Amino acid sequence: PHINEERAKALGVKVVTFDELIEQSDFITVHMPLTPDTKGLMNALEKSKQNGLARLLCAFGIRQVGQKAGKVLATHFASLDDLMAATEDALTAIPDIGAVTAKYIV
Repeated sequence: PHINEERAKALGVKVVTFDELIEQSDFITVHMPLTPDTKGLMNALEKSKQNGLARLLCAFGIRQVGQKAGKVLATHFASLDDLMAATEDALTAIPDIGAVTAKYIV
């Protein structure tokens, strides 16, 4: 199911890696046939939403934010939106979150 460069050019699209897609996209939609291989995908995505904010923060791969920092941040912010609205000063005021970590988050 991969597209070659010639077909991409004909369609007016740019082929990128998955990491580039995630980095550059605000929204991603998935269109696929329902097969035994894909049947559980949507359930797995729904189940992953049940994971807490701490685990999500750790999974983002933000430098200096591992399990411990993720837990600390999750206890101080009710949601990801709240964390995203935080200033660098507000982050450095949290115990165990230093200036370097705050810069990577902001």
